[in-house]
Amino acid sequence: MEVKMKLAEIPIEQVDENQPRKDFQDVSDLVGSIVKSGLLEPLKVIQKAPDRYLLIDGERRYRALTKIRSTHKQFSKNVKCIILAGIKNKLIIQLVTDVHKQKLNPIEEANAFHSLISKGKVNITDIRILIGKPREYVMKRLKLLAYSEDSQKKIKSGKLSFSAASSIPIDSIKAKEKEIVSRMVDENANAEDARKIVYEVESRNQSRVEVFIREIKGWNDEIKSFGFFLRMLPEDERKLIVKNLLSISFEDIETEIEDLKTDMLKVTEDKDGKTK
Repeated sequence: MEVKMKLAEIPIEQVDENQPRKDFQDVSDLVGSIVKSGLLEPLKVIQKAPDRYLLIDGERRYRALTKIRSTHKQFSKNVKCIILAGIKNKLIIQLVTDVHKQKLNPIEEANAFHSLISKGKVNITDIRILIGKPREYVMKRLKLLAYSEDSQKKIKSGKLSFSAASSIPIDSIKAKEKEIVSRMVDENANAEDARKIVYEVESRNQSRVEVFIREIKGWNDEIKSFGFFLRMLPEDERKLIVKNLLSISFEDIETEIEDLKTDMLKVTEDKDGKTK
């Protein structure tokens, strides 16, 4: 299924928020901005019935617009929306609704994602767009399916935290799941604790070199995830992060990497001075 998007203006009364969050910050600043300049970034919705839409992205903008409608009678009742069209599968619509109502635990979400993907209904990118979440959100949940049924029950019950469980590399889950999970549960581990546990468990069975190689691969994955996350942010937030990134001396980092490469090459030289 290819998720199609179209821009349209629809009455705000036809948009259902269905958001469980109660701790939204004050939107007065956003109200003033929209009244002055209009809605610069459309809401993202999915059509679930004739004249009914489900909000999947833009909660603060929606709340600001609702407030404007009650105080500025002259303001248009229509709101700019990006409508995700071409979605006729009821299971997909139900999944989107359940995710936004937070009706599903991470294991249930993972099974729903996997079921739709395996049936060819959607791919990971489709799911990410539909639920309005970053790719990492989907991938972390799908990773949970690498755990045994017993471990998944611990995640569902809260004995094993989702953040800890989703931070473990799949290879580690397959190789040392029982020992790793047992320690994480006993120590009530968070994500950082979990990574330390994995390192300790695997260090006993692998050489330091093998463990370090795994760490290097992990760095690469983290960089890719960060790049994706950065591209998903609104422009003002992205600029702020980039500003801070530019304060880092990448030249120094590059120099360190080049020095490290040189040292590695020296290590691989044989007695005749030839590189293996």
